[in-house]
Amino acid sequence: MGVLRVGISHTCGLALLPDILPKFRLEFPQVEFSLYEGNSTQLEDELSHGRADLIICFQPIMIEGVITIPLTEQQLVMVVPKTFTDQLFGDQAEEVRRQYAQGADIRAFEPLPFVLIKRGNRTRNIVDQYFSRYYFKPQLILETENTVTTLAMAQAGIGITICQELFLRAIPAPTPGSAGVDLFPLNDPAGCRRARSITRGSQKGALRFGGNGVIQGVLGEDLGPEALLTLGSVLGAEGTVGLGCSATPGAGMLARAAAAGVAAAGGDALAHSLECPVQGAGAAVHHGLAVSLFVEESGGAVYLHFFNRDGLPLGRDRERKLEQALLQGEVRRARSGQVGHLRRSDLTQERWARQTAEGAGLRRPALRRGAGAVGASTPEDRALRAALSAMGCKLEEAWRPGIIAFRAQRGGFLLTAQDERGAVVDAGQLLVLLTLIEMENGSGKVAVPAGASAAVELVAAGYGGAVLRLDRDGDQARELYAAQPWLRQAPAAAVRICSRMAVSGQKLEALAAKAPRFSAWRREVSLASDRGKVMQALAREQARTPTGEGLRMRTGNGWVYLTPMARRSALRIVAEGPDLELAAELCDFYAGRAAEIDRTISEQCAQEEDK
Repeated sequence: MGVLRVGISHTCGLALLPDILPKFRLEFPQVEFSLYEGNSTQLEDELSHGRADLIICFQPIMIEGVITIPLTEQQLVMVVPKTFTDQLFGDQAEEVRRQYAQGADIRAFEPLPFVLIKRGNRTRNIVDQYFSRYYFKPQLILETENTVTTLAMAQAGIGITICQELFLRAIPAPTPGSAGVDLFPLNDPAGCRRARSITRGSQKGALRFGGNGVIQGVLGEDLGPEALLTLGSVLGAEGTVGLGCSATPGAGMLARAAAAGVAAAGGDALAHSLECPVQGAGAAVHHGLAVSLFVEESGGAVYLHFFNRDGLPLGRDRERKLEQALLQGEVRRARSGQVGHLRRSDLTQERWARQTAEGAGLRRPALRRGAGAVGASTPEDRALRAALSAMGCKLEEAWRPGIIAFRAQRGGFLLTAQDERGAVVDAGQLLVLLTLIEMENGSGKVAVPAGASAAVELVAAGYGGAVLRLDRDGDQARELYAAQPWLRQAPAAAVRICSRMAVSGQKLEALAAKAPRFSAWRREVSLASDRGKVMQALAREQARTPTGEGLRMRTGNGWVYLTPMARRSALRIVAEGPDLELAAELCDFYAGRAAEIDRTISEQCAQEEDK
C-alpha cells in the first residue's frame, strides 16, 4: 500500500488516462494514485525535485540521472478542415485525400491559415523543427496553450493544426455547421517521436548547406556564435563582406559574431539595416560584393543565406569550402594592424524598393494604376509592400473581391497570389505566368531553377522561345537568371506582374488563364544504398544523362524530375502531368522503381561484403 505520484501533460492525460487508470486500479487496488498535470518543463521540474515518481511526456528529456522507457512511437498528423482541402484541390480533392492518407506534402498547404500551440511546448518544438527542415513558414493566425483548443479550431474550420497522433482522441465532435476534418500524416521520418526515450546530452551534426544556398539550424543547439565566428573569418579572408540580419536579438547576436570573424581575418563587414533575405540579395548586387551573408531568425529556426555579387547562391564549390571550415572550426586571425572594420551601407529600405521597382517594371505607359493587397505582419511582406508602393500601386492590407493580393514567403524568394475572385495562384503558376510575360515582352529566353514546372517549356515553345535550366545549361543559364530577378524574388515578381496588368489593362485572372497548368505530385524515397548509384541506374533505364544534381525525364504526356536530398539518403521525386491522377501515377511508378533498384544495390553490396 502506498502512493504513486505521476506527472502527465494535460492532453496526454486526456488521451491516455481513461485507458490506463482502470487497468492500473484492477492490478494494484491498494496503491493510491496521485496525479500532477503540467507542461513538459513543469513535469521535469516535479521529477527532478522528487515531487513525482514518474512522468509521461515526449522526448527529448532535458534532465539526467533518470531511467527512461520508450512507450510508443508517435507520428505528426496534420488536421485539416475538409473545406480547406476542397478549396485547395477542387475536383481532385478526393484523389488527394486518398494519396495524402499515406503521407502529406505540407508545402501544398502553405497558402492556408494555421492554428498552433504556443512556442515553448515540447510538441511545438517538434513541429517547428519539422517546419525548418522544409523551410516552411505557416500562415499563423492563432497560438494557444492547449492542444484541444487547436483541434477545436480545426474542427470549426478556422485553421490547420498539427499534433501527435496520440492527441487525435481529443478532437471534439463536429458541430452541426462543421464539415469535419481530414487527418494527413506528415511523411518525414523525423516526424515520429517516442513518448519516452533515453536522452543523455545531444550529438551535434555537421552544419551543411541545404537547397538554395542556405544553412539551417536551431539557435543554441547546432548554431551559435562560435559557428558564425568561424564562418565570418573564412568570408573575411576574401575582403569586404556584406552583412544583414533579422530584427531579432538572436539574429543580431549571430550577425555580430560573424562581423567579429570577418574583422579578425582582416576583412571589412559592410552592414545594412534591411530586414529580410531578399533585400540582402539586393544589397549584394548594389554593392557588387563577392560574398554577402544574411542571418534570418524565424519560427524557432535560424537560416544563413549566402549571396554572390549577382544576388545568387554561392555555388556548390564555395559551399563545400565553408562546410569544411565549419567542420574544422578554425578561426583565421590577422595581425593587430590588419584587423578589419565594421562599416555601414548607404542602402536604405526606400532606395532598395525604388531600385527593385525600376528594375522589374516594363517601362511602358500604363493604362491604369495598379491596386492590390499585401499584409504587413512579416519582413517579407513589408519588403513586398515597399516595392509595389515604389511603382505607384495603391495597396490595402487584406484581400477583397475585385482586387488581387500577394504574399511573400521563404525569405522573400517565394510569391503566391489571389486573383480578383479569390482563387489561389501558387508559386509554380506564377513562374509560368512570368515566363509568358517575358515571351510576350520579346525577351525570347528565360532561365529557371532545375525543379521549375515543365509548363514553362510549353509557354516558351509557343512563342519560339527557349528555356534555360540552371542544372543543365551552365554559366549561360546563371547569367540570364541573374539578369531576371523577377523569376526568383517575390518583390520583383509582383512588380513585373502588376506592371504587365497596368500596361495591358488585363486582370490577373485573365492573365493566369492564358498560362498552361500542370498538376504536380511529390514523394520522397528513403534509400539504404548510395544515392548516386540509384540515380545512375534510373538514368540508364531511360537512356538519359543526369544534369547537375538531378534527372529530368519526359514520359508520355508527363514529366518526372528526380533529385537527391541534401541532408539524408533519399530521393525527391516530382511528377507533372495534365491532371493530378497522371502525376500521382507517374510519381508512384518511379518511387517504386527507385525502391526496387535500391534493394538490388543493397543486396549486391551485402553479398560482396560476405565474400
